[in-house]
Order: sequence, then structure tokens, then C-alpha cells
Amino acid sequence: MKGVILDYLKNLVSNHFGGDKWENIKSLSNVPKNQPFLSSIDVDDNLAISLIHNTCKVLNLTL
Repeated sequence: MKGVILDYLKNLVSNHFGGDKWENIKSLSNVPKNQPFLSSIDVDDNLAISLIHNTCKVLNLTL
């Protein structure tokens, strides 16, 4: 998956729910605290799906 999708996910969560929520989501997905998601890189699909599922879990949203 392209990093741009996760970059937008990060911005959405941080801007609407707070940066602490995004850090919690990353922690649940075992993403290092300082790992950026650059728009031009490919991100492992399993990691991307984990971030999306954990975003739904933390924010109490349906997939």
C-alpha cells in the first residue's frame, strides 16, 4: 500500500481526534514511535491493515 494513504490516515486522526490517539494506534500496531509514513514509499499491506483496524478500535468506529 502506498504511504500516502497512511499519511492521510495519520492527519485525519491527529487533526480530528488528537495526536495521542494516533500514537496509541501506532503502539497497538507495533509501529516505532518515530516512524514516518512518506507518501512515496510502499508500506507492507499487513501493517496498513493493522493500522486501519486499530484506528477503528481506538476511535470506536466500524470498518
